[in-house]
Amino acid sequence: MHKVSEVKKQRRNKNETYSKELIIDWELVDSLFAKFLEGNQVAARLGIHPNTLARRIELEKGVSLSAYRNLKRAKGEALLKEVQFELALGRRKKNKSGQITEDYKEKPNTIMSIFLGKNYLGQTDNIKTQNVNIDGGKIQDYDKKQLREIAKGFLNSDFDTLDLTNGNADTDKE
Repeated sequence: MHKVSEVKKQRRNKNETYSKELIIDWELVDSLFAKFLEGNQVAARLGIHPNTLARRIELEKGVSLSAYRNLKRAKGEALLKEVQFELALGRRKKNKSGQITEDYKEKPNTIMSIFLGKNYLGQTDNIKTQNVNIDGGKIQDYDKKQLREIAKGFLNSDFDTLDLTNGNADTDKE
């Protein structure tokens, strides 16, 4: 059940009513934005139109919907990173003063450590490969210009007459 209630006010014609003010649970809105929901999804959860949510954020918070969403999303990202670090290093229980207690520790999560290293520290897996030909010798490396010439040779010549030993696409003309 959503936490939005309507206060009805009467118009001059006493038979018509309209929604003058919605009371929005901003803690719920903040929580949903921190969980990476979009404005239309938050509005749907509250049972209101997305334009109404945007207008109320501008009116009550003094910023646009996107700025408000990004602010709350940043908080969610920070919390998520904290949990990731805890997983990577092994969860540690903290007492009320915020100090780590030694009586509760989980084993560090190696996969989470690798994930954080790759995504935040720019670390990569370095796989070195070396191409060799059938005889075990190193295959010749070609630069772009040489490859273009070879490709032109393939397009313009008979495949059996191409000379690829010196990196040129010259054909043997007999």
